[in-house]
Amino acid sequence: MSEIIYRYNNLAWIEFKNLSLYKSELLHFSTLRIGGVSESPQSSLNLGFTKSDLPENVVANRKKLSNALRISLEQFVFSRQTHSSNIFFVTENEKGKGVFDKETAIINNDGYILTIRNICACVLTADCTPVMFYEPVKKIAAIVHSGWRGTVKKISAKAVQKMTELGCNTDKILVGIGPSIKSCCYDVKEDVLQEFKSSFGKYYNNFFTKINNSYKLDIDKAIIYQLIKEGICEENIEICSFCTHCNPFMFFSARNSFKGLTGRMISGIMLY
Repeated sequence: MSEIIYRYNNLAWIEFKNLSLYKSELLHFSTLRIGGVSESPQSSLNLGFTKSDLPENVVANRKKLSNALRISLEQFVFSRQTHSSNIFFVTENEKGKGVFDKETAIINNDGYILTIRNICACVLTADCTPVMFYEPVKKIAAIVHSGWRGTVKKISAKAVQKMTELGCNTDKILVGIGPSIKSCCYDVKEDVLQEFKSSFGKYYNNFFTKINNSYKLDIDKAIIYQLIKEGICEENIEICSFCTHCNPFMFFSARNSFKGLTGRMISGIMLY
């Protein structure tokens, strides 16, 4: 297992072994759903402004998380995610955006590049895949939200490209692929398969297993494929072993909920 689970009071989050080698200069985490104040179906550490949870619960949960991580809540930054391949270069002007309400979040964005310290860039997930990046020589970090649509649009590859444009060496970039729905539970239809075929060409078939009239999608394989193609060393990539759908007491899962009513986890990364 590549991930380590940390606990503070009733909260828990996941960190990666490769990224944890740089604890003095990098904060990174993917939260579990436990330890918050929200009630069912968002119980309990819901960190996203959903229609069926009270905004004050979300803010209270975010305060709990900031206390556990020992950083200020105003250091976080959030976006209105749209399953795009848009990646934002974070500046001091973005600090605190989207923290206390959805309206102030960065619009139409699903990833961040970090070159400045003390801003924690966050993505929200509930089955989709958070992907974290760090280049320890240049001290540049990135994080993206990669559902199947973002994966088809190759948002992880674009993050690497943006990092290399800033002088990062792909041999040095470390990657952590966070908790998400795994191939054991990720049933998709023909239309999704065709989207991957259009994007990945003949390699798309490596990401699917056909069972009866549906397909099992291995989103991790598709992300790893695009990363390696961009020059990331396979040994520098770590994958969280947990399936969000298989572990409903640990994670929120849109597919494992009634009409998609569920909470959101946060994955975040920050330079010290």
